[in-house]
Amino acid sequence: MIYKIVVLNIAEKQLDEALGFYESRKKGLGNSFLYEINSVYNHLLKTPFIYRENDHGYREAVVKKFLFLIIYEIKEDTIYISSFFHTSRNPSQKPK
Repeated sequence: MIYKIVVLNIAEKQLDEALGFYESRKKGLGNSFLYEINSVYNHLLKTPFIYRENDHGYREAVVKKFLFLIIYEIKEDTIYISSFFHTSRNPSQKPK
């Protein structure tokens, strides 16, 4: 099956904020962050079921170098990204 990725609006906003934050810290760091995100996307497109589904139907892909989780769910042929979550945040803030 060929999958596609859809980033929900709230997740897109979170991604933009993270990109801006990293780029403000060091020129080019935002691009490095985006490269890592795209690497995870490519991995998900090939093997979307690799991460275990939680009780709420979501999966969590790890962006190791930047300590982010990409929270997503799979419906038919689409991977819906619902959140970009920095692992240093309070876990109770994580979407369910």
